Amino acid sequence: MIRIESLSQFVEQVTTKGKTTRVEVIGFKNHLVHFYRGHSDIDYKLLPSIARKDKNGLSNFVYESKMIQRAKLRNPIELANIDHRINLLAKLQHYGLETRLLDITENALVALYFACCSNKDKDGEVIIFEIVTDMIQFPGSFLSEFYLHFSTYEGMKIPISNCVDGFFYDNPHLFKSSSYANEDAHKKSFIDSIRHFAEDPLFINHSIQSEREIRQQAAFILFGNKYVPDGNVFYNEIVPIDKKSSLINEIILIPKECKESLINDLKLLGITKEFLFPEFHNRCKSINNEIRNIFPDNSVRTGELWDEIFLTNTK
Repeated sequence: MIRIESLSQFVEQVTTKGKTTRVEVIGFKNHLVHFYRGHSDIDYKLLPSIARKDKNGLSNFVYESKMIQRAKLRNPIELANIDHRINLLAKLQHYGLETRLLDITENALVALYFACCSNKDKDGEVIIFEIVTDMIQFPGSFLSEFYLHFSTYEGMKIPISNCVDGFFYDNPHLFKSSSYANEDAHKKSFIDSIRHFAEDPLFINHSIQSEREIRQQAAFILFGNKYVPDGNVFYNEIVPIDKKSSLINEIILIPKECKESLINDLKLLGITKEFLFPEFHNRCKSINNEIRNIFPDNSVRTGELWDEIFLTNTK
């Protein structure tokens, strides 16, 4: 873990880590790319919202499928014409539904903002993930669709063969153009692929659906269910990414006493709440806070002095 105290130190660390790297992967030269996530509290776990437990130790994870179905029934217009399940989940997450997605970004400054914007009495952190480009998944890929299929299973322990049988049965359209001699051969190959990836979550570049996602340079981590290789079984739970995982290149510590100055420096670069959350209601709310910050004393909110200060601060 590296500690920084200024924006220049942060940029230096990110650019040093971000030097283009080529690695050997399965016989081919490949690039490593970085994704970032900011935590305003260093104690936060790398766990998606659907798996987070409340103060009573409960989560909504077991109701995942029901929550998605209810959201679709209640919002048929907003959720119409979405082509892939991962894009559906991304939109639901965008509007606040708990899902098995974890927000990440391709922009380190965005991650720094989220590490500083709240919990001012807590140290924050920016986590730098390092991923081989060929391992990044896209909407409609076999692996991403398989991970999303976990929401349909019930029971605490599911053999991998049962998972694959159910996946093939529910998604025949994915396998129509298969070059395998028969379905059993395809399933065997698919199981081998799953065993290779199943212990790690997937990094997803989804279809951008909103101005907010554009500005935040959004991407996601898609979590599958816990996999135990020894028994070739999945358990009906999600485990967090260990912060010592090989997926993580570095963690940058953001001291609590530096958060305010870092937020002010990010503002000079245009990284603000109103930029990252451009919806109209957020822009209106930001004006309330902006005025309170500019004019803490009501006595200056009248006459020519008001006009002079207000116009100077809104140019």
